[in-house]
Amino acid sequence: MLEDWIDQEYRFVVRLRGDRDLMRFYEGFGGPVATVQTQREGQWVRVETRQLAEQTPTPHRSWRTVKRRGKVILRFSQVGWVKVRLPGREQNLTMVVARSPGNDVPFMLLRTFLVESVDDARRVLSYYARRWECEEGIRFLKSEVNLKRIRTFNWTAICRLVLLCVLVMLYLTWVLERKGNLADRLIALGQPLPDEPDFLLYLLLTGLTEAITACVYAGRVLP
Repeated sequence: MLEDWIDQEYRFVVRLRGDRDLMRFYEGFGGPVATVQTQREGQWVRVETRQLAEQTPTPHRSWRTVKRRGKVILRFSQVGWVKVRLPGREQNLTMVVARSPGNDVPFMLLRTFLVESVDDARRVLSYYARRWECEEGIRFLKSEVNLKRIRTFNWTAICRLVLLCVLVMLYLTWVLERKGNLADRLIALGQPLPDEPDFLLYLLLTGLTEAITACVYAGRVLP
């Protein structure tokens, strides 16, 4: 996939597992087969990703939390980067390395183009965190708004259902962004879910459902 993305000149940020080999440039490389020129100018050396990540210093502080289903799964605290290439390719890439408390294995992200400052490295981490937020939104659409129940629908019905589900999510997001007091009251009705959930749409949807149900049983119109 990476080869194809580079051929198509795509910009990407992708997480690495650690078992891929990358090329790292070492200045003044003096290995057993090094010539006088490579000792002076340096050489690209093949290194396993995890080994390279462990060797890469991460002197810069960068606080970023990634959550899934309300639980913290990653908390970045230190970040660094190193220029790399894919074996057999000449395009320069950057591997961003982040370390988090309690995790022995560094977190590795491969990015097109070079990282030249700590702000660039933090931006790469924010891209990955944003991707988790997008996945959480898709999961909310599928599980909470029942978008996944489309197997027996024809194409027209699927299009209508997708439109309705997206409108529901847009409405809930609008309430969160523009109607803070109303959102707080509905979220309070969404208990006993966590007081500080990662994805507020869950609580908001639950509270809205409770409010509608209460009005139906009381024979009142929802304000």
